Amino acid sequence: MSSLIELSQYPPFRCGSLFITPSLRRIVHDDGRELIIEPRIMQVLCALHIANGTILSRADLIRSCWEGRTVSKDAVHRAISLLRALANGIGDDSFRIDTVSKVGYRLVELHSDDVSAGIIPPQQTWPRRRLIVTGGIFAAALGGAGLYQWFHGHASGSYPTIAVMPFETATTVPDYLKHAAAFEIRQSLSRIAGLRVLSDASTFSVARLRLSPRQLGQRLGAGLLVFGRIMPSGTGFQGSVELVDAATQAQRVAFTQTVSTDDIPALTDALSGRIVEYVITTMAPSLLSSKLPPPVRGDPRAFPHMAAAEQAFLLTRALMADNNMGEANVRADLAYAQAKAALAIDGSNVRSLLVLWGLARNGWSARLQSERPPDIDRTSFALNFVQRALAADPNDPAALAALGDSYRRYQWRWHEAEALLSRAIQADPGQLEARWAYATLLGTLNRAPEGIAHAREVALLDPENATRRGYILPRLNFAAGNRAQALHQYDGLLSRTPLSTFVMRELYMTYLTAGNAAALDGLIVRIRQLPKPYLSAARERVERTVNRIAAASAALRGRPQHLRQIVHDEVAEMDGDQRTEEGRVDGDRLFLASLEYAWAEETDGAIDLLARALAARSLNWIAALPYGVAPFPPSVRNHARFIMLWNSDERLAGLIKTRQANLANGKARGSMPIAPKIQ
Repeated sequence: MSSLIELSQYPPFRCGSLFITPSLRRIVHDDGRELIIEPRIMQVLCALHIANGTILSRADLIRSCWEGRTVSKDAVHRAISLLRALANGIGDDSFRIDTVSKVGYRLVELHSDDVSAGIIPPQQTWPRRRLIVTGGIFAAALGGAGLYQWFHGHASGSYPTIAVMPFETATTVPDYLKHAAAFEIRQSLSRIAGLRVLSDASTFSVARLRLSPRQLGQRLGAGLLVFGRIMPSGTGFQGSVELVDAATQAQRVAFTQTVSTDDIPALTDALSGRIVEYVITTMAPSLLSSKLPPPVRGDPRAFPHMAAAEQAFLLTRALMADNNMGEANVRADLAYAQAKAALAIDGSNVRSLLVLWGLARNGWSARLQSERPPDIDRTSFALNFVQRALAADPNDPAALAALGDSYRRYQWRWHEAEALLSRAIQADPGQLEARWAYATLLGTLNRAPEGIAHAREVALLDPENATRRGYILPRLNFAAGNRAQALHQYDGLLSRTPLSTFVMRELYMTYLTAGNAAALDGLIVRIRQLPKPYLSAARERVERTVNRIAAASAALRGRPQHLRQIVHDEVAEMDGDQRTEEGRVDGDRLFLASLEYAWAEETDGAIDLLARALAARSLNWIAALPYGVAPFPPSVRNHARFIMLWNSDERLAGLIKTRQANLANGKARGSMPIAPKIQ
């Protein structure tokens, strides 16, 4: 080994319970502890890591980390001594460095897993280059420092990361193919163990910035990028795809395929198949493991409608997040119509059924909601589509995740939910919804430290959409007792999305349930320092949030009247139909409102709202659940009605016993005396 270790180009990796980001010189433990080390020490750690257990001599380390300059023996000895101290300190014995007498040093990992944290470098712009298309799978040679070494240079548990960018298309090509082609490749790559494939949500978000491959890789934390384009060709379409090394911007492979207009699935299958074949042939066999069977293929005639439905659903979700309700409703009805058209051709089309599940669960599309019988609640109506999808393909990861999340969220079938979500992640480690739901489930079960692992994976898989799912990481850190880490992460989210009242409310609830009036005052100052909202609707939401925070601060200082009135007015406005506001359905808003009433010394009102929230199956603020780190105040938790609520449902009582057992077994942080008695 003689090449210089360039920290800016060395990909993040895991070593036992540590996640290491060389470009930032940062080491983060799974429990949230963080350390920044000297550049030279990080270079030595990387050199030992890439050696993958082989012995490196002192001369090897000098060439790799000191550019071959003449240095004293003490310099190398100091670096090794500091790394050993790190291993015994923040490393919790995750690794050790052995000295082989008169030969050199080697790094030995003592345990490892697959969890990582996200990286969000600065934004830049770059004009997209055109694809260079060649005619074969091995059109580009690997080279001595190519993709093979890039894969093989990672220790076990350190996953290579791939981002599949949306395809370029001509105006005469159906717009949905941008999504469909990228989705097929992402889905195929995700079924390879040892890869981390980023979510479509993030790649589509960042595509509009027109960054270079290197900048895309840095922003997304991806080492490899897939680009593609689909253009008209005679009576059909020609598709092209290339795999690019983000750090060097070198093309690793390129391929092209032409099909007729009525055989679009063959095009997406061919493009994804070539990329998958190439990646597999360049990876170490040890990184590959058996996965679930490939997805069930439906009638190809349904494909255009299915792809259009998926694209319309994604746009609906984005528009809802931006509070553009009018356009969102139009897109939701379009998603419904296209999904129904696909199912009219192929009644077992799994992806179309899952589009209808997403619409039904969220209450989107008036046309779909009109089909719901009056005696069936919305949750059961939505679950019907998931059950049909699993009947068609029992191994579909998205359907498994949907059913598992329904069990977690609405039916409180904790063990079955965990089994389903685990199976979904096994089938597709990049299944974002499964990761998020599993992280939330583990927090609910009072296993927040375990949940943090999956929450970090969510941040890595979807780095561009922090507020949609990324909030689960600080929420779980707070529930695990890592308060400083949680606040730091929330502050980072607020800096990235300064108009997000959702994040403001998360911070607000964190401080309120800690009874910290001074911190609430500081949050108001922090919000006032953010960029001024440029939309009147955003400005109104921010001002309402600030007003609420000020009322809570006053309540903690013995003046609760204003906060009580705010909560009373908000509850009065709810229509009981679980509509969504700021990302929260009414059941979740009721749970949070019960906490506000509790801290505003409105004990009976707090218990009444909590009863309504539990009836709606909301356990939203997991840190406040019995045996948690931020419980309801004593006036509420010692009340007989409060204790009865947690015993009113067999599954809820079972959950509380599980939370108590996990606290007693050291799987969580909390306090025994704060919990209600379980009968």
